Amino acid sequence: STAERLITGAPSLLVYNGHLMADRLRRQRLTTEDLDAALRAYGLSDLEQVRTAVLEIDGTISVIPKLPGDSSREG
Repeated sequence: STAERLITGAPSLLVYNGHLMADRLRRQRLTTEDLDAALRAYGLSDLEQVRTAVLEIDGTISVIPKLPGDSSREG
């Protein structure tokens, strides 16, 4: 729950270079709809636009978009 994450826990990487970390999403009891809502809040519509998405310890999802030219780079 969000309350448990406030008391204990660490940030959890949910998306890396456009790739969903589905096991972490499930572990944090989040749905793809939760993640989609966070992406929309950052003006994004597709995971391919995301460099990283992190579930913060306060329960919010922080999103860092890819920069132009990042789409073909891994790493």
